[in-house]
Amino acid sequence: MIGLRENAISASTTFQGLRTTGEPLRDGDSVIFFDRKDREYLKTLRAGETISIRGGTIAVDDLLGRPDGFSVRSSLRERFVVLRPTLERLIPNLPRKAQVIYPKDLGLILMWGDVYPGATVVEAGVGPGALTLALLRAVGREGRVISFETREEHARAAERNVARYYGAAPQWTLEVGDVADGLRNLTVDRIFLDLPEPWRQTDLAWSALRPGGLFLLDDWVRMPLSRYAQDRPRDRTESPERRRAGWLRMFPFHNKYTADDWKWLLAEAGFSLVSSVQIRPQSQIFVAVVRTPFDPA
Repeated sequence: MIGLRENAISASTTFQGLRTTGEPLRDGDSVIFFDRKDREYLKTLRAGETISIRGGTIAVDDLLGRPDGFSVRSSLRERFVVLRPTLERLIPNLPRKAQVIYPKDLGLILMWGDVYPGATVVEAGVGPGALTLALLRAVGREGRVISFETREEHARAAERNVARYYGAAPQWTLEVGDVADGLRNLTVDRIFLDLPEPWRQTDLAWSALRPGGLFLLDDWVRMPLSRYAQDRPRDRTESPERRRAGWLRMFPFHNKYTADDWKWLLAEAGFSLVSSVQIRPQSQIFVAVVRTPFDPA
């Protein structure tokens, strides 16, 4: 424990998750059923139980002991291919109540954040645990992942997903609380912030990072109001009056800073902006490194 509060929680359970070594399916394994249209159904195998998919049933005992990649028919004679999920296929199927970070974004985050085995990493805003799963794999058993989530229900959902799809994770600490409080007592290698107001943590991030540590933050892209309005999916079901009210209410919040603004803000906090990438029309990631004063002596 590195100065974290007593309400920190961590997952600990028998590993039932992402084995990809060709082992036979076992009780407790998670698998994806693919139908003839490549629709996916994430299920957990429990001995003695049946699985219901699209109105038909499949006996779990008929699946256990077989290598994944085989096909099976339900009681309605519908054919499914059974595979253990790779991380890329697991993420979109995670049980969740919050927005998930999708695989192509996770790849960019891990690469641009240069996450390596043995690193100590902080993430704020865990959602259903998609980034957490990717970070745990990247840092390995010798590393450490420290997650902060302000909403209890999201934290518990992430805890369940990590326990089910990763397994015992002694290198993971999940705290229900504000990342700002936790950063005051930490020294880490990487910090990832996916928060509505990430600029509030820049000073604390600088203090918590080791020299050369990287700070990644996700922020909304500044865009013209007409473009912003076109990108709001809910507009298709709202009345014109509600649409206009939504534009005026949400537009200032989602248009905080430009890339130049962030470069200046990060410099004021003691960072040098290394790079930035626009991962989708509405979102961009900034990568900054701790800048240490030059001492000619």
